Parts: sequence; structure tokens; C-alpha cells
Amino acid sequence: LGRPPKSALRDMFSASEEALRQHGFLYSDVARTWFYIADLFDWYAPFNETRDELFARTGIEQGSCPPASSCVQGLHAAGAPCHMELLALKSTASERPFRPLRPLRQCEPWQYGSTFSRGMVLDFSGQHLVTVSATASIGPQGESRHTGDAKAQILDTFASVEHLLSQEGLSLESAVWQTLYFSDQACYAAWQELEKSVSIPELNGPKLLADTPRRELLFAMEASILY
Repeated sequence: LGRPPKSALRDMFSASEEALRQHGFLYSDVARTWFYIADLFDWYAPFNETRDELFARTGIEQGSCPPASSCVQGLHAAGAPCHMELLALKSTASERPFRPLRPLRQCEPWQYGSTFSRGMVLDFSGQHLVTVSATASIGPQGESRHTGDAKAQILDTFASVEHLLSQEGLSLESAVWQTLYFSDQACYAAWQELEKSVSIPELNGPKLLADTPRRELLFAMEASILY
């Protein structure tokens, strides 16, 4: 606590590298990440810079297959200013057993300075796990859309997630897990109204109040499907 952002972030990434190493993995085996940062708005730029340093050092390239990712506000129970989770997978074959979902309605995140994939398909034991990164109302040029309109942002976000899932012949109704992030109670109330009007499918995952990386984005969601 109390250290500059990059110092704390580098320690977090170093700890994750060591955890991977203990189990025989490298960062190139990481398919999915989740980041929780207490002071998200002020730390998001240093976070992206520090993550890019890690990826450059470990051979993860922007245009190939950086991990799918979520980054939201969150405080560790012990008070740490940042913490993370990750999911790694490797195969005895030479190719990695996961592949990115390419966006159809949005640009790739690294085009606006955030190195992650919109989603990832993991192949293992004859099954597939589709994991969609935290998605918000971002347009094809990386711009925030529908500023100040929570309902429009929710509907736009749902459309972008549906387009990602459609690449695998799936939809949100197929999802086994969704996490919804609301910037405030007013945004949550807007979601409830849309759900009651059947404008969006009924989702049963956790619903959290948390900042997303852009102040003007009021809603984000992630989804996972096993098939």
C-alpha cells in the first residue's frame, strides 16, 4: 500500500509469473485474465503500460493472441491496491489450445492502447470453453458510445457480446456464467427496466457495482459458455 502504481502492478505481475512457473506454465500459456484495481481511473494508464512491458518481455504480440481480459474496480480483502486471476492452458501439441474471437462490431482493443483479445475459445478434452472479455459500449473506432444513456449502452453491449458468441454458433441464452458491472444504482435500475420489458435476455450471474476503465461507460459484462 502507498507505493507508486507501477511498483505495485509490477509486483502483481511478478507474483503471477512465479505462480505460473511453479505449475509448469509460461505467460504464453495464459488464455484469460481478470484484473481488479482499487483506484482504476488513475491507475489504468500505468496498468496498460506495465502489462505491455510484461507482454513484450514474454513474447505476447498484440496482433496474435493476447489473453482475453477483464479490468474493473476492486479492492482485495487484505487491502491490496490491485490483484488478479488468470487461466492458463497448454497442450502436448505445438499449437496453443486456444484461439481468439475476433470482433465484428468493435475494433481490437490494442488499437486504442489496451492489449487483450475480445474473447477466447479454449479447446480441451473434447469440449470448448468460450470466454468473452469484459465488454462495454465501444464502437468500431474505439470510441465510447451513447454517453449518458445507460439503457442504450446496455443494449449496445449486449449486441457486441452476441456478435462475438455468434462466431461459435452461440448466444447469451447459451451462457453458463455472466458477470454484469454497473457504474451506479441508476444504471442497475435501467438494466432492471430492460429486463422487465424483455428487451434483454434474463441473466443469472453476479451483478456488481464497479467502475470500468472509462468514466463515461456505465455498464460492462463478461460471459462464459461451455459446450
